[in-house]
Amino acid sequence: ADGTVEAGATVDNLTFAVENRMGSMQGVVKDNKGNPVEGVKVVLSGGEKDFETVTDGDGSYSFANVAEGEYSLSFEKTGYASVSGVAAVIRTGENTAQAEQILQMNTGALFGKVYDADGNPAAGAAVTLRGSESVADETRLTTVTDERGNYTFSDVVAGTYTLSAYQGKLNDHVNAFAQNVTVA
Repeated sequence: ADGTVEAGATVDNLTFAVENRMGSMQGVVKDNKGNPVEGVKVVLSGGEKDFETVTDGDGSYSFANVAEGEYSLSFEKTGYASVSGVAAVIRTGENTAQAEQILQMNTGALFGKVYDADGNPAAGAAVTLRGSESVADETRLTTVTDERGNYTFSDVVAGTYTLSAYQGKLNDHVNAFAQNVTVA
């Protein structure tokens, strides 16, 4: 048979061959200190539709069942410089290992002065910077003021935090304060 069917005819036992032209990709995202970065939004774009995922605790991500072709990857997370336009190629039947992606942390410094209830510099006061980006934010940085009541937090990742200070007993709320601050 030459593959033609005449009008009104019935064909039995017709076999079709379907070619799977799909592949997959995997990769890892780390910060500029070599630590895996969890929660990075990774977007694979350039085909008929975009694919999106989020990195796991070990910084890994993967895309499965993606049509063969050339794509572009982008990486985004609060507190880090976004990266886009990273070339990616999906090949039929292959699981492509993408090169490790490094995200630069957006960091800043936060400094100030703590005064006691009488308006004098509070030497030895505990100052805590606690993450408040989300309920899951577990950032906790602590320092102690110097003899002039000054404190400094260096290399703080950009974001919103709750800054608190206390002098004396931790449960003595009379000598404590808290305030939201943003590091940009």
